[in-house]
Amino acid sequence: MISCLFAMGSGVSAQPVALRSGETGQGFLFAHAGTCYVVLPSHVARGEFRAQVIAEKGRSARASIRTPFWPGVDLALGILSRGGGLCETQLGDLAGPRGAVAHKTSGALVLVGTDGRVERLPMDITRIGYLDIEARFASAGAATARQGMSGGFLLVDGVPVGMAIDTTGGDTLRFMRVEEIHMNLSRLLSTQAVFATTTTAPAASPEAATARSGLALDLVSASAVAIGPGHMAENILLPEAAYVFEPKGPAVIDLLLRDAEALSQLELLAGVEEGQAVPRRVLIQVNASPEGGRWRTFWSGEMPLDGVLDTGPRLGTSARRLRITIASAWTAGPVRLDSVTAK
Repeated sequence: MISCLFAMGSGVSAQPVALRSGETGQGFLFAHAGTCYVVLPSHVARGEFRAQVIAEKGRSARASIRTPFWPGVDLALGILSRGGGLCETQLGDLAGPRGAVAHKTSGALVLVGTDGRVERLPMDITRIGYLDIEARFASAGAATARQGMSGGFLLVDGVPVGMAIDTTGGDTLRFMRVEEIHMNLSRLLSTQAVFATTTTAPAASPEAATARSGLALDLVSASAVAIGPGHMAENILLPEAAYVFEPKGPAVIDLLLRDAEALSQLELLAGVEEGQAVPRRVLIQVNASPEGGRWRTFWSGEMPLDGVLDTGPRLGTSARRLRITIASAWTAGPVRLDSVTAK
């Protein structure tokens, strides 16, 4: 197997990965300010806001997808959940080759399969434009563009120079230049706080909404007062609405599971608008009795800055009541919580 970590001239490695989101595609991992990210074409996400990231040898993680760039830019950014061990490159490694690429005539398209296997396809560079690059498969008839190649990175001398955004040209692919990618990402990630408080989760597809419907819940109480009648706590159980409250101490939300169920996973979403804050410290407790009793900790930690808290599948525990305590927020201002999904 060809290693998925391709040495660069700077001594670091390129990290292409496979992605499963709205469709199957490719991406590239990098770390910035202690967070692991994946960059990909926005059309691979196809409106979905979550993706499975698959690295070499089948190592995988989940990512929440954001598309904060202007319309027409085929670019999206994923924030990996518990994926810090996968990222070995840095944002600066997408700044482009140190030398000019104008004289380069060949490279390799690196693809990762959903099984973690790596494929390296030789390509001849046919055109280098200001924003994009075109390249043709070197062996006539040996390879053609196919679904799943979008997001694949073209490497020249082991250095990423472009990301495939158009794979409909038969034996020729079009790539967005990494300099363009780096410019957009650098501006977005100049501060994580700006990213967290100015992006809104994309609308999910009907299929995704169905998949997230989860167990039936009813609101019992919420300790924090909403900022207005349009932002009541009941909104966390409604589509396209949110609970927004002023942080005056810990906010406690009590929910009732309508039926006795084995709770194994919980997801909290906070699609934040400007001037509103993402919850930070969160405690999730469960109770086996609908009338109250002994509370047990189900999960405790921090909601990521992107506003997607997914506990991941856990050992099922008997639950009739659910208590969510939001102890702090990432930034100042009213705190927002869009939805709670129990599975």
